[in-house]
Amino acid sequence: MTKSNFEKIRVKMKQELEKADAHIDAEYYCFHHPSATKKEYRGNCDCRKPKPGLLLRAAKDFDLNLRESFMVGDSLVDVEAGKAVGSTTFLIGPVKCDLCKLIEEKNMRPDVVLSNFLEIARAIEERVR
Repeated sequence: MTKSNFEKIRVKMKQELEKADAHIDAEYYCFHHPSATKKEYRGNCDCRKPKPGLLLRAAKDFDLNLRESFMVGDSLVDVEAGKAVGSTTFLIGPVKCDLCKLIEEKNMRPDVVLSNFLEIARAIEERVR
């Protein structure tokens, strides 16, 4: 993923949310990777999931209680980051056999697995009522 492609996706996502009168309060992302081809991105910082650095930064910025928060992600590193801070974790998308194997190997189980954001939004709404 290039920064240019990432920026296109980010802009498109914001435009689509605005059409529905929704917005994003903040964005947190990390371009670091231990084997990045560009030296400036090579690293294994605390913001790279499954480390919870980005979640901790958001909690500080918005005075969030992460134990009462929800982590929604499409991979086990998202689940790991959420579990590291005590959040309820949602895994989005179909569970594939290789993912099941990783879940078993890492003993990293999401609290909830659902197939799309609408289902997740409804589930979160039910939990916070």
